[in-house]
Amino acid sequence: MRLNDSSMEKLMGLIETSVKMQMFSSNGPRQVLLVTLNHLDSIRELACTHQLKHNIDVIQHNFYQTFEKMTNGEIMRIRYAMLNYLQDIHVKVTIFIKEGLQRYNGSFVSVGKWMVPHGCEAPGVIRVFNKNSTLIDISTFHPISFYKVETEIGSIKPNSPRITTLGLSIFNINKNINQPSEETSDPLFNGQTSRDGYKQEMDLFVTQLMGNDNDSEEITNLDLEILDTSLNTNENKIEEKISEHNILDFTQITSNLSLQNIRTEMDDSVSRQTGDILNMMQLLDLE
Repeated sequence: MRLNDSSMEKLMGLIETSVKMQMFSSNGPRQVLLVTLNHLDSIRELACTHQLKHNIDVIQHNFYQTFEKMTNGEIMRIRYAMLNYLQDIHVKVTIFIKEGLQRYNGSFVSVGKWMVPHGCEAPGVIRVFNKNSTLIDISTFHPISFYKVETEIGSIKPNSPRITTLGLSIFNINKNINQPSEETSDPLFNGQTSRDGYKQEMDLFVTQLMGNDNDSEEITNLDLEILDTSLNTNENKIEEKISEHNILDFTQITSNLSLQNIRTEMDDSVSRQTGDILNMMQLLDLE
């Protein structure tokens, strides 16, 4: 690939989209730090000299000394600032869409939204305190969804296990580590992958257009190409079932009275303009 301005802009857009996805998928302040440490660990594996590895070790040590003292609120403010800066980036990445992490409009799917960070409590408990901060009542409720609390916590110390897969290469990640194997429950993403809804809408459109005659019941399928994806996978059956009654004769629609009136008015206006031009030519000849 040649490194021109266009290719560098695409590469920069891909990097910004990846960082935005990782920050968006972080479910807690510690995971924000672990994403950066995974980046540094990956760079260290690619380093080919001892000097580069030593420099990366110094960076990781300084990183630990700096962010280990920060509160959770300060780290979340950093995450908010990064997402606010990247909010207008909507580059569509094929691997993200294929893995169910991104929709076709460029927005992301919240995959780990039911995972509660380590050290927090899952929703479902209400505690009532008096003015002296003394617990006086506890009640529980069902939170509708089923939340899970992380049982392991990643370490931000150098050369320690990070636990999370955010920040690693998506091509080398095992799907069973950090993501559920079942299909994402996001309705917008599921709706865009299913083509049955489009077929039903087109069938309804044809029914309304053709009327409720018995002949319309024989209309089977319409094959449309949307985003290079066929709505009907069995093209051979469609070609066999196409007949003369499937052809829509739009000339019948022009027989409508309102259309005839418009055509008559247009013809009258054209004839009047033609007559005016002829009269002007005769006057010029007389002069």
